[in-house]
Amino acid sequence: MTALLGIPLGAKGSGRDRYGRAMTLYVQGRISPAQLEVYRVAAAHDRLHPDLFFADRNLPAPDVPLIGDPPMTFSAEDRKIANIHDAEFRPFVYPDGLAFGDDILQLDTDMPLGEGFHVYRMPAGMTTRRHIHNGHEQFLILEGELVEDDGRVLKPGDLVFYRDGTEHHSYTPNGCLLAVHIAGAETPTR
Repeated sequence: MTALLGIPLGAKGSGRDRYGRAMTLYVQGRISPAQLEVYRVAAAHDRLHPDLFFADRNLPAPDVPLIGDPPMTFSAEDRKIANIHDAEFRPFVYPDGLAFGDDILQLDTDMPLGEGFHVYRMPAGMTTRRHIHNGHEQFLILEGELVEDDGRVLKPGDLVFYRDGTEHHSYTPNGCLLAVHIAGAETPTR
């Protein structure tokens, strides 16, 4: 087995995939912590051969056969992957037909748009409608700032939980991106 771990160079995300496979080998005790660290560092470089990183650290590349890897137990249609930086978002339109320029990236098409897990993008200057939650809401600020109606400024890394029945609205001065889970549809109150 070469340092590529059976994953060809150059494909988008191949460095991350190699790191994932290396983590499995590490857990199995088949590569060292130092070798795993090489794959972690190389994960950001899809087009660079891991051998370059091993040589830079004077480490041997792993020479382990990939045994015992379970076969894929799902079809390609059962898994969807999108990158939030280049995937196509869909405009969000409220049930009454209003739209404010916000949009959503949601892979689960069995759920109504804006329910369940999704990535929500608000343009600069947007204020959400005041609404009541019909189920808990949780979100993580990924980019930008969000100002809650009580004046609290949320920044990247802030994880927020709203209990079922909570009423609020939010504003973003420069736009923001959030990872969101909403258990049920929101009810606008204004």
